[in-house]
Amino acid sequence: MYYASLTGSYIARIDTVSGEAMVLEPPTPGQGARRVWPGSQGRTWVSEWNAGQLGMYDPATSDWREWVMPGDDPQPYAVYIDEQDQVWLSDFGANAMVRFDPSSETF
Repeated sequence: MYYASLTGSYIARIDTVSGEAMVLEPPTPGQGARRVWPGSQGRTWVSEWNAGQLGMYDPATSDWREWVMPGDDPQPYAVYIDEQDQVWLSDFGANAMVRFDPSSETF
């Protein structure tokens, strides 16, 4: 289970048996993690408010990827993965929903 901080900028994986937390640091300092959502392939998707980015953590490789959202001043807040593994983000700054296709890595 993953949680993003309410104050932003960190994510932790919680071991539900021991209760211990392992902090996962996205590559962009102070990125402002807001919400996380697991995908069907085990990857965790993160809205990065301060950086205006979408982040993805792959626990199989321990690698992070990040993509800058379109627009002049994106402010990604909520993130959701649908049944076709498309990533949906609410962009607070644009008052819009944005879709990201992980296959083509495009918004």
